[in-house]
Amino acid sequence: MMSMKVQIPEMRSLLFLFCLHVQVMMGEIYIPTIFSESGISQVEKISEATTHTARTIALQPSSTESTTHMECEIMPDHFPRPREENIHSSLTWLQLCQVALGGPLDGRQLLCPEDPSCIKCIPEFKMRRAEQMMHAHLNKTLRDARRSFLGSKFPQPLPQKVVVVIATDSRGMKLVGNWLCGAQNHLGLTDLEQHTLLVPTDDDAFLLASATGLPTLHPRTFDYAAAAVRDDSSEKPLGAFNGAMGALWVVTNDLLTLGYNVITMDADIVWLKDPRPYVLDKYPHADVVSEMAPQLGTRGPANTGFVLWRPHPKTRSFAASLVPMVSVLYWRGCDQLAFNSLLRHWRFREMHYSSMCRLKFLDLHPENAHWISEDTVLLHGVGTNKENKFRSVGHW
Repeated sequence: MMSMKVQIPEMRSLLFLFCLHVQVMMGEIYIPTIFSESGISQVEKISEATTHTARTIALQPSSTESTTHMECEIMPDHFPRPREENIHSSLTWLQLCQVALGGPLDGRQLLCPEDPSCIKCIPEFKMRRAEQMMHAHLNKTLRDARRSFLGSKFPQPLPQKVVVVIATDSRGMKLVGNWLCGAQNHLGLTDLEQHTLLVPTDDDAFLLASATGLPTLHPRTFDYAAAAVRDDSSEKPLGAFNGAMGALWVVTNDLLTLGYNVITMDADIVWLKDPRPYVLDKYPHADVVSEMAPQLGTRGPANTGFVLWRPHPKTRSFAASLVPMVSVLYWRGCDQLAFNSLLRHWRFREMHYSSMCRLKFLDLHPENAHWISEDTVLLHGVGTNKENKFRSVGHW
């Protein structure tokens, strides 16, 4: 091959190192080659020194994983210990409506010019609903009841096992049934009863969920009846989707505290392959990994339809801070906006977050249905007409 002389500024060298670091962390090491008159360019000299480190990382035995996790366990002094006395103290501490702390990117986000904590902009009746969920999170009697149930249903937490959690009201149980049918009948999975938790948010959903044979948490462990706050007598105590997401975040905190790996999953998902071993093996050092959100409206990288949580201290801190965000969820009606707003907060930038490959964890739309391939792990029926979307690709 003819030699080529390439002048590479220092900035490009730094960019190369950054890209190499990302490739190493993703487990996909690739060293580009650029030739100079002497046969070795500036990049190759850097590569030669870096490749040894990259290979060392890639070839380390699995026994070193615990060391990496121990490093994740270190909590710097500035890392948040959430204020959990009540929602007001938590939101005041986070100051999510202040741009300097990772707040709104534009006016469609968490914008509250008169109050950086956002509290003054959240309608009072929505704040009361959020306080109900915070009560379920903090009340010792309710918390102990949930955790006792969880401990009785699931084996001892193990590094290569995960509890899948789905929260929904009665209207979403048809979607849960579709997921369960596919996982058991088409994938042949026989261990779902040992590693799945259903969190129904009304009594009808509880009856339907219990009939599946999967462990089902009773709605009364959230004290729905006693703490119900309604601004419209026709509404359910917690309000459909928002209530389900709030309950999901509370239970995620419970499971993480007990030491479990957790996958939180929307009801409108079907598995084409078992995603559990894939995400556990692919992202061994991440604290939180989520489906990727391509939409601008989510204001961040995470689609919360499918999220892996590891029980590290930083993850537990993030999850505990997420529960008060149910007030933002009721305010703006978007769980991804609430999740991504917290994810962008400067206090959580040391938490190891990663997005999943979109082609493998696909948000299903009519225009991208042709992307489905033998590598696709799951389909997420985002938006409306979920049943029709799944029927159109043969997964209903």
